[in-house]
Amino acid sequence: MPIESFTRLAELLAGTDGEASVRLAFRQGRARRIFVKGECEAQLMVTCQACLDPMVVTVTLSIDSEIVASVDDLLELDQQENGVVCAAPRISLVDLLEDDLIVALPMVPRHEDGGCGAEVPKAVHEEEAPVDTHRPFAGLAEMTEQFKRS
Repeated sequence: MPIESFTRLAELLAGTDGEASVRLAFRQGRARRIFVKGECEAQLMVTCQACLDPMVVTVTLSIDSEIVASVDDLLELDQQENGVVCAAPRISLVDLLEDDLIVALPMVPRHEDGGCGAEVPKAVHEEEAPVDTHRPFAGLAEMTEQFKRS
């Protein structure tokens, strides 16, 4: 599937070149419910938050969901079961995968150590002596105990 077909995901990316490889198996279970199981792998172009250059991250998903007809049916599932709401007779693969791809994106994408064009400040890599911090409520517990005793 072309990455550009995932419109909400594409808004978060630095580029939409490439494809998502998808392998899914559908089966019908009890009560005529449809289950989908499979995997999806995509190489997505994101922006490194250190150097602001584009970089590629590989996102791999494991799909194991039940397709339900309404939000009420979704709420009836056990907490450990995943569900996807689809009121139509057919489900779009974009609808099935897009939310999971968005969640799988790294929160703060960065190049691996040494692969980034930005220089990381030395203080980030080396541990420094702890800075003495002003703690205005540090003595509050002791003052409360003194007040209770008097």
